[in-house]
Parts: sequence; structure tokens; C-alpha cells
Amino acid sequence: MPSLLQSVLALLGEGDSITKLAELMGGNTDQAAAAVDLVVPTILEGVADTAAEESGLDVVMGMLDSNSSVLDDLDGFLGDGQPKAGNGVLDVVFGERRVDVVSGLASSLDVGNSMIGKLLPMLAPVVVGVVAKRRTDDDLDQAGVGDLLASERAELNQPYLSGPASVKLAGAGAAAGGGAVAGTKTKAKDAMQAATKETAPVESSVDSSTDSRVGGIAGTSSGAAAGP
Repeated sequence: MPSLLQSVLALLGEGDSITKLAELMGGNTDQAAAAVDLVVPTILEGVADTAAEESGLDVVMGMLDSNSSVLDDLDGFLGDGQPKAGNGVLDVVFGERRVDVVSGLASSLDVGNSMIGKLLPMLAPVVVGVVAKRRTDDDLDQAGVGDLLASERAELNQPYLSGPASVKLAGAGAAAGGGAVAGTKTKAKDAMQAATKETAPVESSVDSSTDSRVGGIAGTSSGAAAGP
């Protein structure tokens, strides 16, 4: 079975998703494809990190419920370009580090911060939607989701993932079938480290505000997730 990362990359490699993302971020398709390769694992690791925190899995389960329908009409979701749902996810997984994450990703990709700032909230619900779909397909309970994300988190930190600069989405279908997603994860980790090396880690408040944060995500994402 493909990893969550492979599943997201394969999904975004279908149809004209990259073209739509390029339009949303104000760049070309090459820039969008390279950005997706780096942004997706960064978001995924953020979700997995959140799930590993005390009471964080409760928050993640709330995100899955709120974004479970995004994949029902992905073209419509990307076409609408509504960032509300994604902003709710990003506020949880990155918190006050979000500005630094955007800056680190933009620097790694040699694009403007505004491009990444536009792309992140569009990709975040897609990443969470893929996790939600895997939960449904595999009939996972909360503990099962935690195990799934813990396994993915371990893969995102594996040293063997070093390799070519990036995996282009033209080959994402092959990757979903079990091919290597080589440099993508390592570059994402490097970008995260670059984004945070000059700032002190922000203490997580997930354990003290689980209910309010889940409620906020549900409130901001219900319209976007429904899609036309």
C-alpha cells in the first residue's frame, strides 16, 4: 500500500490540479510541481507531529471529520480557491511558526513568500482529506489513525530518503505504486529546519485547547469542504 505522501502526490498528479495550483499561487506549472513536492510532506509531517502531542490526536480526528469531503470534488475545491479550511489546519499544525515555515519553503524553492502563502492553505485540506480517506478505507479507529501517522512520521525522518533533488508529479503515479519518493521528504525536512533554526520552538497548546481548536476548524472548513 502506498504511503500517505505517495497517495497525496499521486492524487495531485492527476488531471489539471497542478495547473490550477499554479494559477492560485501566481506561478507556472514547474514552480507549482516543485512546490507541491516540498509543501505536501511538510504539511503531512506537521499533522503527524500534532497527533504525537498530548491530546493532539483528538485535534487531528477533528480535522479529519471537517475535511473528509474535500476529495469528493477536488477540482471544484481547487477551482474555488477558498483558503478558510486550510488556514484552520495550518493554525493548528504550525501555529506561530507558520510565517517561518512559509519563509523557509519559499527560500528552498527560490520563489516569493506570497506564492507559498497562497499554496499552503489550498494543500492542507487535501493532505488531511487523504488521511481521512485512508481512515475510512481501512476502517481505522482513533488508535489506528495514530499508528498510521506515527508510521508516516517515522518514514519522513528516515535517512535513506536522501536522493534526487525532487520527485516531479509527472511520475507520481509510479511513486504511488511503490516507487521511491526520494529527495522530496529530505528537502521538506531541510526546509522545516531552515524555517525554524532562528526561532525558538513554540510551546504547544494543543492539550489545553483541544475543544476550541477543533470547533474552530469545523467552523472555518465546512463551507470549503462541501465544494460545488
